Amino acid sequence: MAAPFSLAQTKTKFFPIEEVRPGLKGVGYTVFSETKISSFDVTVLSMVESNLGKGKLILVRLSGKLLQENGGLSAGMSGSPVYIDKKLLGAISYGFENADPFLALVTPIDDMMKLTPLDTFSSHSLPSAVPAGTPVMVSGMGQRAYEILYRSLGDHGLKAVMMPKVYGQSKRGDEPVKPGSAIAVQMVSGDYQVAAIGTVTWVDKQKFLAFGHSFANKGEVDYLALQAYILDTVKSPVMSFKIGVPLEPVGRIVQDRQAGIMGHLAELPRFIPVTVAVVDLDRKLSRTTNFQVNRNEQMFRDLICSGVMDTIDQTLDRVGGGTAKLKLNIQTNALAKPILRENLFYGKDIALASLGDLRNILDILAANEFQATEVHSVKVDVEVKARQETARIIKLETEKEKFKPGESIALKAVLHTYRGSNLTVPLEVKLPDNLEPGKLSLTARGGAKDSNLEENDSVKNSRFKVDYKNVDSLEKLVKTYLDTPVNQQLVVEFTNNAKSGADKEPQTEQSKADTNYYIIGEAQLTIELLPR
Repeated sequence: MAAPFSLAQTKTKFFPIEEVRPGLKGVGYTVFSETKISSFDVTVLSMVESNLGKGKLILVRLSGKLLQENGGLSAGMSGSPVYIDKKLLGAISYGFENADPFLALVTPIDDMMKLTPLDTFSSHSLPSAVPAGTPVMVSGMGQRAYEILYRSLGDHGLKAVMMPKVYGQSKRGDEPVKPGSAIAVQMVSGDYQVAAIGTVTWVDKQKFLAFGHSFANKGEVDYLALQAYILDTVKSPVMSFKIGVPLEPVGRIVQDRQAGIMGHLAELPRFIPVTVAVVDLDRKLSRTTNFQVNRNEQMFRDLICSGVMDTIDQTLDRVGGGTAKLKLNIQTNALAKPILRENLFYGKDIALASLGDLRNILDILAANEFQATEVHSVKVDVEVKARQETARIIKLETEKEKFKPGESIALKAVLHTYRGSNLTVPLEVKLPDNLEPGKLSLTARGGAKDSNLEENDSVKNSRFKVDYKNVDSLEKLVKTYLDTPVNQQLVVEFTNNAKSGADKEPQTEQSKADTNYYIIGEAQLTIELLPR
Protein backbone atom coordinates (compact mmCIF):
# COMPACT_ATOMS: atom_id res chain seq x y z
CA MET A 1 0.00 0.00 0.00
CA ALA A 2 3.04 2.26 -0.10
CA ALA A 3 2.79 2.80 -3.87
CA PRO A 4 2.54 6.41 -5.05
CA PHE A 5 -0.95 7.71 -5.69
CA SER A 6 -1.85 9.10 -9.07
CA LEU A 7 -4.90 11.02 -10.16
CA ALA A 8 -6.24 13.12 -12.97
CA GLN A 9 -7.32 16.61 -11.92
CA THR A 10 -9.77 18.04 -14.41
CA LYS A 11 -12.60 20.50 -14.30
CA THR A 12 -15.66 18.71 -15.67
CA LYS A 13 -18.70 20.41 -17.18
CA PHE A 14 -22.08 18.78 -16.50
CA PHE A 15 -24.88 18.32 -19.04
CA PRO A 16 -28.07 20.03 -17.75
CA ILE A 17 -30.70 17.42 -16.88
CA GLU A 18 -33.47 19.72 -18.13
CA GLU A 19 -31.96 19.63 -21.64
CA VAL A 20 -32.06 15.82 -21.92
CA ARG A 21 -34.37 14.69 -24.74
CA PRO A 22 -34.82 11.56 -26.88
CA GLY A 23 -32.37 11.17 -29.74
CA LEU A 24 -29.38 12.86 -28.13
CA LYS A 25 -26.12 11.11 -28.96
CA GLY A 26 -23.32 10.62 -26.48
CA VAL A 27 -20.29 8.56 -25.66
CA GLY A 28 -19.48 6.39 -22.67
CA TYR A 29 -16.17 5.14 -21.30
CA THR A 30 -15.21 1.95 -19.53
CA VAL A 31 -12.48 -0.70 -19.35
CA PHE A 32 -13.18 -3.85 -21.34
CA SER A 33 -9.72 -5.35 -20.98
CA GLU A 34 -6.66 -4.78 -18.76
CA THR A 35 -6.61 -1.08 -17.73
CA LYS A 36 -7.27 0.48 -21.14
CA ILE A 37 -10.24 2.86 -21.20
CA SER A 38 -12.36 2.38 -24.32
CA SER A 39 -15.41 4.21 -25.63
CA PHE A 40 -18.89 3.07 -26.63
CA ASP A 41 -21.85 4.92 -28.14
CA VAL A 42 -24.94 6.03 -26.23
CA THR A 43 -28.33 7.19 -27.52
CA VAL A 44 -30.88 8.78 -25.18
CA LEU A 45 -34.33 7.17 -25.39
CA SER A 46 -36.29 8.89 -22.61
CA MET A 47 -36.45 10.06 -19.02
CA VAL A 48 -38.06 7.63 -16.56
CA GLU A 49 -39.10 7.78 -12.93
CA SER A 50 -36.42 6.60 -10.51
CA ASN A 51 -37.03 4.00 -7.83
CA LEU A 52 -34.70 6.01 -5.57
CA GLY A 53 -37.22 8.65 -4.59
CA LYS A 54 -38.06 11.90 -6.34
CA GLY A 55 -35.33 11.84 -8.99
CA LYS A 56 -35.27 10.55 -12.54
CA LEU A 57 -33.12 8.14 -14.53
CA ILE A 58 -32.21 8.33 -18.18
CA LEU A 59 -33.04 5.38 -20.42
CA VAL A 60 -30.35 4.89 -23.07
CA ARG A 61 -29.36 2.42 -25.78
CA LEU A 62 -25.73 1.33 -25.93
CA SER A 63 -23.83 0.35 -29.07
CA GLY A 64 -20.34 -0.18 -30.37
CA LYS A 65 -18.02 -2.96 -31.49
CA LEU A 66 -16.53 -3.76 -28.08
CA LEU A 67 -19.97 -3.83 -26.48
CA GLN A 68 -21.13 -6.28 -29.13
CA GLU A 69 -18.10 -8.49 -28.53
CA ASN A 70 -18.66 -8.50 -24.77
CA GLY A 71 -22.38 -9.22 -24.82
CA GLY A 72 -23.69 -5.74 -24.13
CA LEU A 73 -24.01 -4.16 -20.70
CA SER A 74 -22.09 -6.08 -18.05
CA ALA A 75 -21.92 -5.95 -14.29
CA GLY A 76 -18.78 -3.99 -13.51
CA MET A 77 -19.72 -1.23 -15.96
CA SER A 78 -21.58 0.52 -13.14
CA GLY A 79 -20.26 4.04 -12.95
CA SER A 80 -19.15 4.22 -16.58
CA PRO A 81 -19.40 7.94 -17.41
CA VAL A 82 -21.63 9.13 -20.25
CA TYR A 83 -20.89 12.44 -21.98
CA ILE A 84 -22.99 14.53 -24.34
CA ASP A 85 -21.17 17.34 -26.15
CA LYS A 86 -18.19 16.67 -23.88
CA LYS A 87 -20.35 17.38 -20.82
CA LEU A 88 -20.84 14.69 -18.18
CA LEU A 89 -24.44 13.42 -18.20
CA GLY A 90 -24.09 10.76 -15.51
CA ALA A 91 -23.16 7.14 -14.93
CA ILE A 92 -24.35 3.84 -16.36
CA SER A 93 -26.05 2.30 -13.33
CA TYR A 94 -28.96 -0.06 -14.14
CA GLY A 95 -29.74 -2.73 -16.69
CA PHE A 96 -32.37 -5.35 -17.40
CA GLU A 97 -31.83 -9.00 -16.56
CA ASN A 98 -32.98 -11.55 -19.14
CA ALA A 99 -33.76 -8.71 -21.54
CA ASP A 100 -32.12 -6.50 -24.13
CA PRO A 101 -28.46 -6.24 -22.96
CA PHE A 102 -28.00 -2.97 -24.84
CA LEU A 103 -30.57 -1.06 -22.80
CA ALA A 104 -29.35 0.73 -19.69
CA LEU A 105 -30.27 3.45 -17.23
CA VAL A 106 -28.07 6.40 -16.38
CA THR A 107 -27.99 8.07 -12.96
CA PRO A 108 -27.72 11.84 -13.52
CA ILE A 109 -24.49 13.36 -12.25
CA ASP A 110 -26.52 15.94 -10.29
CA ASP A 111 -27.87 13.16 -8.05
CA MET A 112 -24.45 11.59 -7.64
CA MET A 113 -22.97 14.90 -6.54
CA LYS A 114 -25.39 15.05 -3.62
CA LEU A 115 -24.60 11.60 -2.22
CA THR A 116 -27.06 11.95 0.63
CA PRO A 117 -29.74 9.47 1.77
CA LEU A 118 -32.75 9.66 -0.51
CA ASP A 119 -36.38 8.88 0.14
CA THR A 120 -37.70 5.37 0.45
CA PHE A 121 -38.27 3.33 -2.65
CA SER A 122 -41.29 4.14 -4.77
CA SER A 123 -42.71 2.45 -7.84
CA HIS A 124 -41.38 3.40 -11.25
CA SER A 125 -42.17 2.61 -14.85
CA LEU A 126 -39.39 0.04 -15.33
CA PRO A 127 -39.87 -2.55 -12.54
CA SER A 128 -37.44 -5.05 -14.06
CA ALA A 129 -34.50 -2.65 -13.92
CA VAL A 130 -31.74 -3.82 -11.59
CA PRO A 131 -28.36 -2.32 -10.74
CA ALA A 132 -25.82 -3.11 -13.42
CA GLY A 133 -24.00 -4.54 -10.48
CA THR A 134 -20.61 -4.64 -8.87
CA PRO A 135 -19.42 -8.24 -9.03
CA VAL A 136 -17.68 -9.07 -5.76
CA MET A 137 -14.60 -11.14 -6.55
CA VAL A 138 -13.54 -13.61 -3.85
CA SER A 139 -10.13 -15.23 -4.25
CA GLY A 140 -7.72 -17.25 -2.13
CA MET A 141 -10.56 -19.12 -0.44
CA GLY A 142 -11.84 -22.70 -0.62
CA GLN A 143 -15.26 -23.62 -1.95
CA ARG A 144 -16.95 -24.30 1.39
CA ALA A 145 -15.99 -21.05 3.12
CA TYR A 146 -16.81 -19.22 -0.10
CA GLU A 147 -20.35 -20.62 -0.07
CA ILE A 148 -20.85 -19.34 3.49
CA LEU A 149 -19.40 -15.95 2.56
CA TYR A 150 -21.59 -15.89 -0.57
CA ARG A 151 -24.71 -16.16 1.60
CA SER A 152 -23.41 -13.57 4.03
CA LEU A 153 -22.64 -11.04 1.30
CA GLY A 154 -26.04 -11.78 -0.21
CA ASP A 155 -27.63 -10.50 3.01
CA HIS A 156 -26.06 -7.13 2.17
CA GLY A 157 -27.30 -7.19 -1.43
CA LEU A 158 -23.91 -8.22 -2.84
CA LYS A 159 -23.33 -11.05 -5.30
CA ALA A 160 -20.01 -12.86 -4.91
CA VAL A 161 -18.10 -14.49 -7.75
CA MET A 162 -15.36 -16.99 -6.93
CA MET A 163 -12.19 -16.77 -8.91
CA PRO A 164 -8.66 -18.13 -8.55
CA LYS A 165 -5.97 -15.96 -7.08
CA VAL A 166 -3.96 -14.37 -9.87
CA TYR A 167 -0.18 -14.42 -9.57
CA GLY A 168 2.49 -12.73 -11.63
CA GLN A 169 0.34 -9.77 -12.66
CA SER A 170 2.87 -7.46 -14.27
CA LYS A 171 0.66 -4.43 -14.85
CA ARG A 172 1.08 -2.12 -11.86
CA GLY A 173 -1.82 0.17 -12.60
CA ASP A 174 0.06 3.39 -11.91
CA GLU A 175 -1.83 5.42 -14.53
CA PRO A 176 -3.94 8.37 -13.37
CA VAL A 177 -7.42 7.51 -12.12
CA LYS A 178 -9.92 9.15 -14.45
CA PRO A 179 -13.50 8.75 -15.64
CA GLY A 180 -13.87 5.31 -17.19
CA SER A 181 -11.10 3.70 -15.10
CA ALA A 182 -11.88 0.32 -13.60
CA ILE A 183 -11.90 0.48 -9.81
CA ALA A 184 -12.02 -2.13 -7.07
CA VAL A 185 -13.66 -1.59 -3.69
CA GLN A 186 -11.80 -3.93 -1.38
CA MET A 187 -13.30 -5.33 1.81
CA VAL A 188 -10.62 -7.95 2.50
CA SER A 189 -6.98 -7.99 1.41
CA GLY A 190 -4.12 -10.37 2.09
CA ASP A 191 -4.11 -14.14 1.88
CA TYR A 192 -7.74 -14.04 0.87
CA GLN A 193 -9.37 -11.14 -0.93
CA VAL A 194 -12.84 -9.73 -1.39
CA ALA A 195 -13.18 -6.86 -3.86
CA ALA A 196 -15.99 -5.42 -5.98
CA ILE A 197 -15.35 -4.21 -9.52
CA GLY A 198 -16.92 -1.04 -10.91
CA THR A 199 -16.10 2.09 -12.88
CA VAL A 200 -15.07 5.64 -11.99
CA THR A 201 -17.55 8.31 -13.10
CA TRP A 202 -15.97 11.62 -12.09
CA VAL A 203 -12.67 12.87 -10.66
CA ASP A 204 -11.91 16.33 -9.35
CA LYS A 205 -8.85 17.19 -7.28
CA GLN A 206 -8.97 14.80 -4.28
CA LYS A 207 -12.48 13.35 -4.76
CA PHE A 208 -14.06 10.83 -7.09
CA LEU A 209 -17.48 9.31 -7.75
CA ALA A 210 -18.20 5.81 -9.03
CA PHE A 211 -20.82 3.09 -9.60
CA GLY A 212 -23.92 5.28 -10.12
CA HIS A 213 -25.78 3.17 -7.52
CA SER A 214 -24.98 2.02 -4.04
CA PHE A 215 -22.43 -0.67 -3.30
CA ALA A 216 -23.96 -2.01 -0.07
CA ASN A 217 -25.85 1.19 0.85
CA LYS A 218 -24.12 1.56 4.23
CA GLY A 219 -23.89 5.36 4.32
CA GLU A 220 -20.62 6.50 5.85
CA VAL A 221 -18.03 3.79 5.22
CA ASP A 222 -14.30 3.28 5.09
CA TYR A 223 -13.33 0.95 2.23
CA LEU A 224 -10.10 0.70 0.30
CA ALA A 225 -10.24 1.79 -3.34
CA LEU A 226 -7.80 0.35 -5.87
CA GLN A 227 -7.34 0.47 -9.59
CA ALA A 228 -8.54 -2.75 -11.21
CA TYR A 229 -7.20 -4.92 -14.00
CA ILE A 230 -9.98 -6.44 -16.10
CA LEU A 231 -9.19 -10.02 -17.07
CA ASP A 232 -12.28 -10.77 -19.13
CA THR A 233 -16.01 -10.28 -19.47
CA VAL A 234 -18.08 -13.40 -18.84
CA LYS A 235 -21.09 -13.51 -21.13
CA SER A 236 -24.38 -14.50 -19.54
CA PRO A 237 -27.99 -14.62 -20.79
CA VAL A 238 -29.00 -12.95 -17.51
CA MET A 239 -26.36 -10.19 -17.47
CA SER A 240 -22.71 -10.44 -18.43
CA PHE A 241 -20.12 -9.48 -15.82
CA LYS A 242 -16.52 -8.37 -15.71
CA ILE A 243 -13.91 -10.29 -13.75
CA GLY A 244 -10.80 -8.52 -12.60
CA VAL A 245 -8.15 -8.17 -9.93
CA PRO A 246 -7.19 -5.22 -7.72
CA LEU A 247 -3.95 -3.38 -8.49
CA GLU A 248 -2.51 -0.41 -6.63
CA PRO A 249 -4.40 1.55 -3.93
CA VAL A 250 -5.74 4.91 -5.05
CA GLY A 251 -7.76 6.07 -2.05
CA ARG A 252 -10.60 5.31 0.31
CA ILE A 253 -14.37 5.10 -0.13
CA VAL A 254 -16.12 7.28 2.46
CA GLN A 255 -19.74 7.39 1.24
CA ASP A 256 -21.95 4.54 0.00
CA ARG A 257 -25.35 5.93 -0.94
CA GLN A 258 -28.21 5.20 -3.32
CA ALA A 259 -26.79 7.34 -6.11
CA GLY A 260 -23.25 5.98 -5.96
CA ILE A 261 -20.08 5.88 -3.93
CA MET A 262 -17.70 8.72 -3.17
CA GLY A 263 -14.05 8.48 -2.29
CA HIS A 264 -11.00 10.52 -1.37
CA LEU A 265 -7.85 10.06 -3.40
CA ALA A 266 -4.41 9.70 -1.81
CA GLU A 267 -5.87 8.46 1.49
CA LEU A 268 -5.99 4.97 2.99
CA PRO A 269 -8.62 3.46 5.28
CA ARG A 270 -7.88 1.59 8.46
CA PHE A 271 -8.30 -2.16 8.39
CA ILE A 272 -8.53 -4.88 11.03
CA PRO A 273 -5.43 -7.11 10.75
CA VAL A 274 -6.28 -10.77 11.33
CA THR A 275 -3.76 -13.56 11.93
CA VAL A 276 -4.91 -17.18 11.99
CA ALA A 277 -2.53 -20.00 12.95
CA VAL A 278 -3.85 -23.56 12.69
CA VAL A 279 -2.05 -26.78 13.65
CA ASP A 280 -3.22 -30.21 12.51
CA LEU A 281 -1.98 -32.30 15.44
CA ASP A 282 -2.61 -35.61 13.64
CA ARG A 283 -0.46 -34.81 10.61
CA LYS A 284 1.84 -32.37 12.39
CA LEU A 285 1.14 -29.72 9.77
CA SER A 286 0.55 -26.03 10.35
CA ARG A 287 -0.69 -23.09 8.35
CA THR A 288 -0.75 -19.36 9.09
CA THR A 289 -2.81 -16.81 7.15
CA ASN A 290 -2.88 -13.05 7.38
CA PHE A 291 -5.59 -10.84 6.00
CA GLN A 292 -7.05 -7.40 6.63
CA VAL A 293 -10.77 -6.70 6.93
CA ASN A 294 -12.66 -3.41 6.61
CA ARG A 295 -14.05 -1.98 9.85
CA ASN A 296 -17.71 -1.85 8.84
CA GLU A 297 -19.57 -3.00 11.97
CA GLN A 298 -22.26 -4.76 9.97
CA MET A 299 -19.83 -6.84 7.95
CA PHE A 300 -16.50 -7.47 9.69
CA ARG A 301 -17.75 -10.42 11.76
CA ASP A 302 -18.69 -12.56 8.76
CA LEU A 303 -15.60 -11.56 6.79
CA ILE A 304 -13.32 -12.54 9.69
CA CYS A 305 -15.13 -15.78 10.54
CA SER A 306 -15.12 -16.91 6.90
CA GLY A 307 -11.36 -16.40 6.72
CA VAL A 308 -10.77 -18.31 9.98
CA MET A 309 -12.96 -21.19 8.87
CA ASP A 310 -11.20 -21.41 5.53
CA THR A 311 -7.78 -21.52 7.19
CA ILE A 312 -8.95 -24.47 9.32
CA ASP A 313 -10.38 -26.24 6.27
CA GLN A 314 -7.25 -25.76 4.19
CA THR A 315 -4.95 -26.86 7.00
CA LEU A 316 -6.90 -30.04 7.69
CA ASP A 317 -7.53 -30.66 3.98
CA ARG A 318 -10.79 -32.31 4.95
CA VAL A 319 -14.27 -31.50 6.17
CA GLY A 320 -15.35 -33.46 9.19
CA GLY A 321 -15.36 -33.99 12.91
CA GLY A 322 -12.79 -33.47 15.58
CA THR A 323 -11.79 -31.58 18.67
CA ALA A 324 -10.18 -28.14 18.57
CA LYS A 325 -8.52 -25.96 21.17
CA LEU A 326 -8.93 -22.34 20.19
CA LYS A 327 -7.27 -19.24 21.66
CA LEU A 328 -8.46 -15.71 20.91
CA ASN A 329 -6.62 -12.44 21.38
CA ILE A 330 -8.67 -9.41 20.30
CA GLN A 331 -7.37 -5.87 20.75
CA THR A 332 -9.72 -2.87 20.75
CA ASN A 333 -9.55 0.87 21.35
CA ALA A 334 -12.26 0.69 24.03
CA LEU A 335 -10.72 -1.77 26.47
CA ALA A 336 -7.47 -1.34 28.36
CA LYS A 337 -6.65 -5.04 28.11
CA PRO A 338 -6.98 -7.46 25.18
CA ILE A 339 -9.91 -9.85 25.11
CA LEU A 340 -8.45 -13.30 25.81
CA ARG A 341 -10.46 -16.51 25.58
CA GLU A 342 -9.38 -20.14 25.41
CA ASN A 343 -11.98 -22.80 24.73
CA LEU A 344 -12.35 -26.40 23.58
CA PHE A 345 -14.72 -27.24 20.75
CA TYR A 346 -16.08 -30.49 19.42
CA GLY A 347 -18.30 -31.12 16.44
CA LYS A 348 -18.86 -33.29 13.42
CA ASP A 349 -17.96 -30.17 11.45
CA ILE A 350 -15.10 -28.93 13.58
CA ALA A 351 -14.21 -25.89 11.47
CA LEU A 352 -17.73 -24.53 11.83
CA ALA A 353 -18.09 -25.56 15.49
CA SER A 354 -14.90 -23.70 16.40
CA LEU A 355 -16.32 -20.28 15.46
CA GLY A 356 -18.68 -19.90 18.45
CA ASP A 357 -16.60 -17.63 20.70
CA LEU A 358 -15.21 -15.59 17.83
CA ARG A 359 -18.65 -14.82 16.41
CA ASN A 360 -20.08 -14.01 19.85
CA ILE A 361 -17.31 -11.61 20.83
CA LEU A 362 -17.31 -9.84 17.46
CA ASP A 363 -21.11 -9.56 17.75
CA ILE A 364 -20.75 -7.99 21.19
CA LEU A 365 -18.19 -5.44 19.98
CA ALA A 366 -20.13 -4.50 16.85
CA ALA A 367 -23.60 -4.29 18.40
CA ASN A 368 -22.92 -3.06 21.94
CA GLU A 369 -25.06 -0.11 23.02
CA PHE A 370 -22.40 1.69 25.05
CA GLN A 371 -19.81 3.02 22.61
CA ALA A 372 -18.48 2.75 19.09
CA THR A 373 -15.65 0.26 19.24
CA GLU A 374 -12.72 -0.12 16.87
CA VAL A 375 -11.23 -3.58 16.64
CA HIS A 376 -7.49 -3.07 16.30
CA SER A 377 -6.44 -6.68 15.70
CA VAL A 378 -7.64 -10.28 15.87
CA LYS A 379 -5.36 -13.23 16.53
CA VAL A 380 -6.68 -16.80 16.42
CA ASP A 381 -4.67 -19.91 17.33
CA VAL A 382 -6.23 -23.31 16.71
CA GLU A 383 -5.01 -26.84 17.42
CA VAL A 384 -7.15 -29.57 15.87
CA LYS A 385 -7.21 -33.35 16.12
CA ALA A 386 -9.62 -35.80 14.53
CA ARG A 387 -10.18 -37.70 17.78
CA GLN A 388 -13.45 -37.02 19.56
CA GLU A 389 -12.36 -35.87 23.00
CA THR A 390 -15.70 -35.66 24.73
CA ALA A 391 -16.87 -36.90 28.11
CA ARG A 392 -20.48 -37.63 28.99
CA ILE A 393 -21.78 -36.97 32.50
CA ILE A 394 -23.03 -40.26 33.96
CA LYS A 395 -23.98 -39.24 37.49
CA LEU A 396 -23.42 -36.74 40.27
CA GLU A 397 -22.93 -38.09 43.79
CA THR A 398 -22.01 -37.15 47.35
CA GLU A 399 -21.37 -39.13 50.54
CA LYS A 400 -24.38 -37.83 52.46
CA GLU A 401 -27.82 -36.49 51.59
CA LYS A 402 -28.54 -33.86 54.26
CA PHE A 403 -26.81 -30.50 54.71
CA LYS A 404 -27.25 -27.23 56.54
CA PRO A 405 -27.09 -23.81 54.86
CA GLY A 406 -23.53 -22.50 54.87
CA GLU A 407 -21.96 -25.97 54.57
CA SER A 408 -19.69 -27.07 51.73
CA ILE A 409 -20.68 -30.13 49.71
CA ALA A 410 -17.96 -32.44 48.42
CA LEU A 411 -19.26 -33.77 45.10
CA LYS A 412 -18.04 -36.28 42.57
CA ALA A 413 -19.10 -36.22 38.94
CA VAL A 414 -18.64 -39.49 37.11
CA LEU A 415 -17.92 -39.03 33.40
CA HIS A 416 -17.41 -41.52 30.60
CA THR A 417 -14.89 -40.50 27.94
CA TYR A 418 -15.68 -41.26 24.31
CA ARG A 419 -14.62 -44.87 23.61
CA GLY A 420 -12.65 -44.79 26.82
CA SER A 421 -13.22 -45.34 30.53
CA ASN A 422 -14.94 -43.66 33.43
CA LEU A 423 -13.45 -40.53 34.94
CA THR A 424 -14.23 -38.96 38.33
CA VAL A 425 -14.08 -35.20 38.73
CA PRO A 426 -14.26 -33.76 42.28
CA LEU A 427 -16.10 -30.49 42.93
CA GLU A 428 -16.96 -28.45 45.97
CA VAL A 429 -20.16 -26.46 46.30
CA LYS A 430 -20.54 -23.85 49.02
CA LEU A 431 -24.15 -23.51 50.14
CA PRO A 432 -25.28 -19.93 50.89
CA ASP A 433 -26.31 -19.15 54.47
CA ASN A 434 -29.78 -17.94 53.51
CA LEU A 435 -31.16 -21.10 51.89
CA GLU A 436 -34.58 -22.29 53.02
CA PRO A 437 -35.12 -25.84 54.37
CA GLY A 438 -36.38 -28.46 51.94
CA LYS A 439 -35.26 -30.23 48.81
CA LEU A 440 -32.52 -28.68 46.66
CA SER A 441 -31.73 -29.96 43.17
CA LEU A 442 -28.18 -29.76 41.85
CA THR A 443 -27.49 -30.07 38.12
CA ALA A 444 -24.16 -31.01 36.55
CA ARG A 445 -23.60 -30.01 32.92
CA GLY A 446 -20.90 -28.92 30.54
CA GLY A 447 -19.86 -25.32 30.10
CA ALA A 448 -21.50 -25.11 26.67
CA LYS A 449 -25.08 -23.93 26.80
CA ASP A 450 -26.00 -26.73 24.40
CA SER A 451 -23.89 -29.38 26.10
CA ASN A 452 -26.85 -31.74 26.17
CA LEU A 453 -26.44 -32.15 22.40
CA GLU A 454 -24.34 -34.85 20.84
CA GLU A 455 -22.49 -32.37 18.70
CA ASN A 456 -22.07 -28.65 18.45
CA ASP A 457 -22.06 -28.10 14.72
CA SER A 458 -24.41 -25.14 14.67
CA VAL A 459 -22.87 -21.80 15.53
CA LYS A 460 -26.37 -20.46 16.20
CA ASN A 461 -26.74 -22.83 19.16
CA SER A 462 -23.96 -21.06 21.01
CA ARG A 463 -25.01 -17.44 20.33
CA PHE A 464 -24.59 -15.33 23.45
CA LYS A 465 -27.74 -13.53 24.59
CA VAL A 466 -26.95 -10.26 26.31
CA ASP A 467 -28.65 -9.55 29.63
CA TYR A 468 -28.30 -5.82 30.20
CA LYS A 469 -29.90 -5.77 33.66
CA ASN A 470 -26.59 -5.79 35.50
CA VAL A 471 -24.42 -4.39 32.72
CA ASP A 472 -23.74 -0.67 32.34
CA SER A 473 -20.55 -0.57 30.27
CA LEU A 474 -18.79 -2.35 27.45
CA GLU A 475 -16.13 -3.53 29.89
CA LYS A 476 -18.77 -5.25 32.07
CA LEU A 477 -20.48 -6.68 28.99
CA VAL A 478 -17.27 -8.30 27.78
CA LYS A 479 -16.45 -9.52 31.29
CA THR A 480 -19.91 -11.09 31.55
CA TYR A 481 -19.18 -13.11 28.44
CA LEU A 482 -15.66 -14.06 29.46
CA ASP A 483 -16.99 -15.23 32.85
CA THR A 484 -19.30 -17.76 31.20
CA PRO A 485 -17.99 -21.33 31.53
CA VAL A 486 -15.96 -22.76 28.68
CA ASN A 487 -16.86 -26.04 27.02
CA GLN A 488 -14.29 -28.14 28.87
CA GLN A 489 -15.52 -27.04 32.26
CA LEU A 490 -17.85 -29.13 34.40
CA VAL A 491 -20.50 -26.90 35.94
CA VAL A 492 -22.68 -27.69 38.96
CA GLU A 493 -25.50 -25.22 39.49
CA PHE A 494 -28.64 -24.77 41.56
CA THR A 495 -31.25 -22.11 42.17
CA ASN A 496 -31.00 -20.19 45.42
CA ASN A 497 -34.38 -20.74 47.10
CA ALA A 498 -33.99 -17.96 49.65
CA LYS A 499 -37.06 -15.75 49.98
CA SER A 500 -36.71 -12.42 48.21
CA GLY A 501 -38.82 -9.51 47.05
CA ALA A 502 -41.35 -9.94 44.27
CA ASP A 503 -39.22 -7.84 41.94
CA LYS A 504 -36.12 -9.98 42.36
CA GLU A 505 -35.51 -13.10 40.32
CA PRO A 506 -34.04 -16.23 41.94
CA GLN A 507 -30.27 -16.37 41.60
CA THR A 508 -28.42 -19.29 40.03
CA GLU A 509 -25.36 -20.42 41.96
CA GLN A 510 -22.48 -22.11 40.10
CA SER A 511 -19.33 -24.07 40.82
CA LYS A 512 -16.87 -25.04 38.06
CA ALA A 513 -14.11 -27.59 37.57
CA ASP A 514 -11.69 -27.84 34.64
CA THR A 515 -11.31 -30.99 32.53
CA ASN A 516 -9.54 -31.90 29.29
CA TYR A 517 -12.76 -32.89 27.54
CA TYR A 518 -15.71 -31.28 25.83
CA ILE A 519 -18.46 -32.09 28.33
CA ILE A 520 -21.82 -33.38 27.09
CA GLY A 521 -24.95 -34.57 28.86
CA GLU A 522 -26.09 -33.70 32.35
CA ALA A 523 -27.02 -35.29 35.66
CA GLN A 524 -29.05 -34.24 38.71
CA LEU A 525 -28.69 -34.82 42.42
CA THR A 526 -31.27 -33.89 45.04
CA ILE A 527 -30.18 -33.12 48.60
CA GLU A 528 -32.15 -32.18 51.71
CA LEU A 529 -31.55 -28.84 53.41
CA LEU A 530 -31.96 -28.88 57.18
CA PRO A 531 -33.07 -25.87 59.20
CA ARG A 532 -30.27 -23.52 60.25
